[in-house]
Amino acid sequence: MLPIAKAESNPNFPILEDEINKFWKVNQIFEKTLINTKSAPKYSFIDGPPFVTGLPHYGHLLCSIAKDVIPRYWTMKGYNVRRVLGWDCHGLPIEEKVSKQLGLKTRDDIVNYGIDKYINECRKYVSSCSDDWGFYIDKIGRWVDAKNAYYTMNPNFNESVLWFFKEVYNKNLIYKGKRVSWFSTDTSTPVSDFEVNMDADNYREVVDTAIYVKLPLLKPLNGQENVNLLVWTTTPWTIPAHCAVALSSEIEYSLIAFENQKYLCATNRLCEVFGAEETQIHSNADAVVQILEVISGKDLLGLEYNPPFRFFPELINEKHFKIYEGDFVTNTDGTGFVHLATYGKEDFELFQKTGIVPFEVIDQLGVMQVGDTFKGQYLREACDNILAELQTLGALMRSEEYPHKLPFYRGNNPLIQFPQDSYFINIQSLKPQMQELNQEINWYPKHLKNGRFADVIAKAPDWCISRNRFWATIMPIWEAKNGDKIVIGSIAEMAEYNSQIKLNAENVWEFQGKLLWLHRDVCDKIVLTKNDVEYHRVPEVLDCWMDSGAVPFAEHHYPFENQEAFESAYPADYIVEYVGQIRAWFNIILRMGVLGFNKAPFKNAVVTGNIAGNDGRKMSKSFGNYPDSKEVLNNIGAEALRLYLMGNNVMSGEDTTWSDSALIEVRKDVLIPFWNVYSYFTIYSELHNWTPVNSDYGSDNILDKWVLNIVNKAIFEYSDALENYNIPGSVKIIQPVIDNISTWWIRRSRDRFAKGSGDAMQTLYHILIKLIKTFAPQMPFITENIYQNLVVGVLGNAKESVHLEPYPTNLEFDQKLIDDMQVVRELCSIGLNIRTEIKINLRQPLQTLYTNFSNPELLNILQAELNTKSVVIQPEKSSLSDNLLFKEFGEYYVALDPELSLELKNEGIIITLCRHIQNARKVSGLKQGVLTPASLYVTNPELIDLINLNLVHICNTVALVKLEIINQGVDSLEDSNNKNIFKIEGEKLRVIFSD
Repeated sequence: MLPIAKAESNPNFPILEDEINKFWKVNQIFEKTLINTKSAPKYSFIDGPPFVTGLPHYGHLLCSIAKDVIPRYWTMKGYNVRRVLGWDCHGLPIEEKVSKQLGLKTRDDIVNYGIDKYINECRKYVSSCSDDWGFYIDKIGRWVDAKNAYYTMNPNFNESVLWFFKEVYNKNLIYKGKRVSWFSTDTSTPVSDFEVNMDADNYREVVDTAIYVKLPLLKPLNGQENVNLLVWTTTPWTIPAHCAVALSSEIEYSLIAFENQKYLCATNRLCEVFGAEETQIHSNADAVVQILEVISGKDLLGLEYNPPFRFFPELINEKHFKIYEGDFVTNTDGTGFVHLATYGKEDFELFQKTGIVPFEVIDQLGVMQVGDTFKGQYLREACDNILAELQTLGALMRSEEYPHKLPFYRGNNPLIQFPQDSYFINIQSLKPQMQELNQEINWYPKHLKNGRFADVIAKAPDWCISRNRFWATIMPIWEAKNGDKIVIGSIAEMAEYNSQIKLNAENVWEFQGKLLWLHRDVCDKIVLTKNDVEYHRVPEVLDCWMDSGAVPFAEHHYPFENQEAFESAYPADYIVEYVGQIRAWFNIILRMGVLGFNKAPFKNAVVTGNIAGNDGRKMSKSFGNYPDSKEVLNNIGAEALRLYLMGNNVMSGEDTTWSDSALIEVRKDVLIPFWNVYSYFTIYSELHNWTPVNSDYGSDNILDKWVLNIVNKAIFEYSDALENYNIPGSVKIIQPVIDNISTWWIRRSRDRFAKGSGDAMQTLYHILIKLIKTFAPQMPFITENIYQNLVVGVLGNAKESVHLEPYPTNLEFDQKLIDDMQVVRELCSIGLNIRTEIKINLRQPLQTLYTNFSNPELLNILQAELNTKSVVIQPEKSSLSDNLLFKEFGEYYVALDPELSLELKNEGIIITLCRHIQNARKVSGLKQGVLTPASLYVTNPELIDLINLNLVHICNTVALVKLEIINQGVDSLEDSNNKNIFKIEGEKLRVIFSD
């Protein structure tokens, strides 16, 4: 049996963590957790793949730590928890990096460069991407299989995506149609609603020009000639595409005269539109705004007018340039008349309903395709020329600056609403089942279930799954000239239509002797043949969010292999991501779970909030508003970061701001006290050459019973919090139990430790072992370090690592004992307040304590803490003597007798003297408990007599072989510096220890 080593008094936690990390790797501890639980029940979680680009930020570290805590816990609970890292490889983030490297700016640049070469560069970039993820993952203590990581660009992964696509296609849920949705002119690609709304930071304030445009009615209105409809828009570039006007029949409109012209405008918008006070709007001829007539909206339906531009005479018919009913029209902004063009969702839906043929005036780069003065200009740059033409035509009533927020997504220009021919999945038909399955999911925080997530499901449009981009999984549709289609769900199926697709000797699919990637550079060359008819692949690729949503099955290459592995892990037990993923990843994998398997893909979802910089703004290197994560990990340590982040309200879905001081406080309030408890134990273990009897030893001491109950209750509550996915709640259990042990139990047990009490030593050993096993999922480094010293080589049944231990069980606890001890502590607190008020030091014994608290075992603690010679149980405080001082806590009270006899005063002096000598021993560097001779310089004869009477007691108390009394003043000593000098009864005394 190895001795228990004395712990470092001031550990360097980052260095300690590096040593533990090295120990884990050398001894393959993570791998052994998987091997040891191979036949155990499965516990699964889905790891949302981050992009391979860029360094991980605190948001990534937050989720990575949460992805480590829960799997560690369930592993110790006896489950097999597969943990494989994954990487998101497709999409615009990679294209941006590669385009920048190649100096390509536009879609046409990429096409001219060569799609094949471009995709090959994307593939090489992902394969060779060298970032620091490995450092961060190791440093934070996350256990994950990185060697067998899945990549969403690999053929096996993509083949599973194709399988899913065909499954959905065969259910007649995929259709091709035209719909207006968000579109990026910077990348010439659609952007999903959920991508736009994932983060508030996607919206930025922009100052646009809002314009009021006059549309003259073709016929007089109720006898009034030359009447103008007035429409308002913040997108002047859409006016050349103007098709119709919408109003609400529920709104009241006014025909007014203003500056020698007549206008129609919503009545309650007159002040805002015409810049008039209410007193200036009436029916009198001299009014600034003269109301000629009030008209109901329904009486204006069908009126025709003249548009400012007619760029598409071949498309114009009798349905254009009329007023229609629009249920989306309000009178809270604008004029109550809505200008309708191709570039709006409601506009386009109204066109489809009424049969209006829309006009398209820009290309996919946002460049105007019409106009004498603005053709060839980017839509935002064209606005000045459009306004000038409107002014020349007499169609511009006025313009003004209009600040508002617009969405941006991976580009310099705001997104626009744009009509797109795309492939869609019919989400509307899924919504009832999605809402039903949502009720089966345990969300943390709970309010998200029927709040935000339910709202996302309810409001979701059909999913646009096609992209006219390059670096993504292919759209697996091949089409013949006659319109017939072949939808491919596997490479083997593809091989049925092309003999050049074959399996090689390694059972890997190849095309023309090369690896068959499911990307455009390969698949655009694959021509399928059926009944002598050639089929060519459609040019679109799939939305890369389909890759992300496919992770639960595609990482297993399901259904082509690993069926049992997938089925045993689906639905996943656990998933965690930040709040923006409610609209995105959480939403997508639920959609795909319903579409592919009629199941919710996860059982428990933890949603984190966002972390802002320490100034409340988004974390940004340019702002310098957060510490570098590598520096934090290297200088403060991963354990502190884990506790800080996991205990933060950000783990309850709330937004938070980074706090350097809060991070430091975690180390000060949790890690250091925990280490100090451990260090305290090793000091006395070495001092008394103590070894544990066995880990299940029990004590009859009431303090020991109490602390064991406190620890059992903490373990129960910690475990309960983690099993309910209340991770911050679990962290909040740690500090109080450490505080209970150190500031109460150890403090009340110091004399027992000094004497080498077996009960005290065994109790502290027992609770330390329990706590390191309990908190190992949260604090994997410090608990491993303690385990290696206290258990490995000390106990015969020790595991190689604390993380190979089973989680503590048999967590019964006596709540009444815990409650009673809390009463005692409160009574001690108010009793100490009494002593403070009467200015009697705690080392000075008092004669009697009175209380109505009656637990006899705990009364001894109360008496010892308040330092009284006796205790009297007095049920009624009304019968107390008038000279007593008392305070109350709830139904209980404490009363103290402040009178001091000579005997009590002398006892207090001796106690004070012992304390000073004990402090002097520490200052002099003497080991605790080691006997040594000493000399005491003192001149007060009464004090000398008192010391001589108590000499044996003093020597035994402060571990002295002998104490020589020298009747000499301290000031007369040649080396009378401040060392070991103290005052008692107004006199200076000095103690000197002999060699």
